[in-house]
Amino acid sequence: AAPRVVLFTDGSRSTGELARAGSAVVVVHSAWDNDLLADAPNADVVEWLRSTRCAHGFSFAQATSSFDVELLACVLALRAAPLNTALTIRSDSAACVTLLSSPCTLSVRRQLRSPARGLMLHARTALQWRAMAGGATEFAHVAAHTGDRSRAAMANRCADLWAKRAAHVDPPFPA
Repeated sequence: AAPRVVLFTDGSRSTGELARAGSAVVVVHSAWDNDLLADAPNADVVEWLRSTRCAHGFSFAQATSSFDVELLACVLALRAAPLNTALTIRSDSAACVTLLSSPCTLSVRRQLRSPARGLMLHARTALQWRAMAGGATEFAHVAAHTGDRSRAAMANRCADLWAKRAAHVDPPFPA
């Protein structure tokens, strides 16, 4: 059996009149080094992510809410993994984890009135495609900004840094 793919996601939204946003997906793989990441300054972590190519970020000129960029990061993770592989997506957004882990119980009217309806539709469609292809998908919450040295804490820190980096790129472009 193929190994389970584990992706960590995060979104970041700047404040101010021109609120920029960024979403990030980080792949945890065999080159992962918790000790290096735990003790390194943020700039070194960003450089390590760049050199190992395990982080992918996207920036946007505007975002209406932090939830939107968190949900977009989850959608990007769903689209990034091969459809037939087992996938775990870990996010520090409990709202996204809850929304994507449970079946949609909203009425069509409430779905249409939701500000994140486009992203929710993309996520539901990607989940259906994965299910039809035999790819199991699970979502798990990861605590944010714990200072812990665990793999989950380090991966969340990396996703957070990469999303912040993407949000502050001027002008916004795919990272």
